[in-house]
Amino acid sequence: VGREQELAQLWELWEQAAAGEPQLVTVLGPPGIGKSRLVVELSHLVAADVAMFWGRCLPYGEGNTYWPVTEILKDAAGILSDDDPGAISRKLGAVLESLPTDDRGELRTVAAALSNLLGVATTPEGTYSVEAISQAELHWGIRRFLELESAQRPLIVVFEDLHWAEPTLLELIRSLLEC
Repeated sequence: VGREQELAQLWELWEQAAAGEPQLVTVLGPPGIGKSRLVVELSHLVAADVAMFWGRCLPYGEGNTYWPVTEILKDAAGILSDDDPGAISRKLGAVLESLPTDDRGELRTVAAALSNLLGVATTPEGTYSVEAISQAELHWGIRRFLELESAQRPLIVVFEDLHWAEPTLLELIRSLLEC
């Protein structure tokens, strides 16, 4: 209620993004003011073939820098909280195989990044350990995955509660617009 102007601004930015011009939008406001609701309303306006993935930063805990990215990947791959490592690997592999690229080296790097985030040692693209991939490769793999996803259909990625984000995640988000 009363957010027509803000929703119109989001819609205008969405139209630019849907036309191939990536956008980064930050919705700021105090808790409970309706930031998430505003984005939900946008999701009702966009076409049904738009992919919309959500991730939330956590206010606590160590090692949760990429928690929202992991949530986004699980959403994209249809991974459930009770899936075992084999199921996670298969679902991740299916998503990787659906990406519009024939570059096997590129897919191996993306697989390394995503499998590390999801905590599985192997995917159909290869086996990697956390130590085998640098932060730069991790960020590149995440960014390339999202680029390839957006090549198949329009894509909206929502990071909630960024006030709890670690600087490394903010660096990754800023890099998402680098094409």
